[in-house]
Amino acid sequence: MLFYPSYIGTVGFANCLRLGIACILVAGATALALGDDASVEFGIGGAVHLIKGSHPSIRMESEVVKIDRLPHGRIHARFVFKNYGKATDVEIGFPGIAAAKFVDKGDAALENFRSMVDGKPIAVQMVDNTPPVTSREEGNGRGEVWYLKNVHFAANQTHVIEDDYTGGGGWSYGHYSYKYVLETGASWKGTIGHATIICDLKGLGAYSPPELSPDRYTQSGSVVTWERRNLKPTEADNVLVKWVPAFTNIKLNGQELFNESEDLTTDDLIHFCLKRDRAILVPAQLAAKWLNATVTPMAKETFRISIGRHWVEFTTGSKTLTSWDGRHTVMAFPASILTSKDLKIRFPEMQEGGDGLSVHVLGLASLVRALGGKAELDTKEDRLNLWLGPPRG
Repeated sequence: MLFYPSYIGTVGFANCLRLGIACILVAGATALALGDDASVEFGIGGAVHLIKGSHPSIRMESEVVKIDRLPHGRIHARFVFKNYGKATDVEIGFPGIAAAKFVDKGDAALENFRSMVDGKPIAVQMVDNTPPVTSREEGNGRGEVWYLKNVHFAANQTHVIEDDYTGGGGWSYGHYSYKYVLETGASWKGTIGHATIICDLKGLGAYSPPELSPDRYTQSGSVVTWERRNLKPTEADNVLVKWVPAFTNIKLNGQELFNESEDLTTDDLIHFCLKRDRAILVPAQLAAKWLNATVTPMAKETFRISIGRHWVEFTTGSKTLTSWDGRHTVMAFPASILTSKDLKIRFPEMQEGGDGLSVHVLGLASLVRALGGKAELDTKEDRLNLWLGPPRG
């Protein structure tokens, strides 16, 4: 199995880690090309490469993979292997792979990687497979490391192998995603007896619900579970969790406000849109864009959002919105200022972009109500529904 966040790109962190468990067979000196399965060999110079085929005697009886602490990610994986043949030594490895124009082994390395066999720690060796940079124009495009351990199986012996590691967070064109590739489990003998992948989405609570696939899963609260039995996995069984790190599930008069192709490239403003309790906090400039309004500075730290003759004023540090007709609307949280520094605290992997940003943030539902509209948070769909007609008078 390979588990990796799929962030292949050329901007920001653009990091793609592949984490997984694979059978490593020590073979000849000729390196084989990367394949779709998880069996590998040592090639020229000690490099590790995937090969075609499967282990002849070792079957994965079960696996339980637990993913939590998103978006950064903490992973605990527990595998039960049984040897149905003679005694054998097997090199078992986890690969880490990073994809971008220029990468090194540090980009591909996993954090705090630890491994145990039958409850006892086992030594793990890291092997660097990262290709050299051949030119400034082409870069090297790929960083690759392997975490290897040698495990002895007596005839008919069963081992419990556990791996723990953190990280996997990455960034590409405004998206995060974690992918658990079950199909490579087909490289072990026979079928996987029982596979369970458990992902806790609690850390994504400030954002819109992520895309989940395949759709054969169960969910209880924030915990999503994929479960399969006697599986010879294919690409269709791979698990994907993908999200924009912002709250974007917003409709105005029945129409989606968030336009992925536009809003993910607009000075990173969308990444300041968050859900806090029941309030949806958004940048004033982005709210004005969505509502076809304008933002005008007034007195110090006071701004006016206008649609025709209707306007609303807000002041940094205040919960009160003042409308053109004298009404006062109280927000759940005060209007505030966020900067690119705040954005990079939330997303430390953003190494570029967003510099110099200074964003005024306020409650979107309260703003629409102050402009004379209506707002309702649909908790079942986790969507903010807004209704706002043209100004009268």
